[in-house]
Amino acid sequence: MATQATERTLTLADAEARLPLIRRIVRDAINLQRQLSETRERLDDMKQRRGGKVAKDIYAEEWLAIEQELENDAERLNGFVAELSQLGARLVDIPEGIVSFQSVRLGQPILLSWKYDEPQIAYYYDLEQEPTLRKPLESRGRDIAENPGVNRIESRFDETV
Repeated sequence: MATQATERTLTLADAEARLPLIRRIVRDAINLQRQLSETRERLDDMKQRRGGKVAKDIYAEEWLAIEQELENDAERLNGFVAELSQLGARLVDIPEGIVSFQSVRLGQPILLSWKYDEPQIAYYYDLEQEPTLRKPLESRGRDIAENPGVNRIESRFDETV
């Protein structure tokens, strides 16, 4: 999956510095996406039970109001995606809460990958790969323990394009 050229390149440290705000936005996006899906399912189920006769149904006004609310919520969800983009993050999978950040590893462009329930960014994938094919970054704990003054992983990501 290729990234857009307009995305900014971030170091691992820069991406992780944004995680507290990104975590809150992603949490809100996940909850809103779940709510949207549930509401759509219920609305579709109600319509199906009524035989699809929406225009002449006594619930037509209510259904139209629910559909308008769904559209408004979809716009809010797009707003979350835009807000993340301004932070240099791309929401790749809303239900799973997977976010990517354009970066560089050993001189090659990559996408750092973080999932909502993870405490830090610990994965990456190549630009042409699917986000589900995440590869672990080198052992951060071992690198820091060997030389507490240098986080070698961050220093490798501090290159710029």
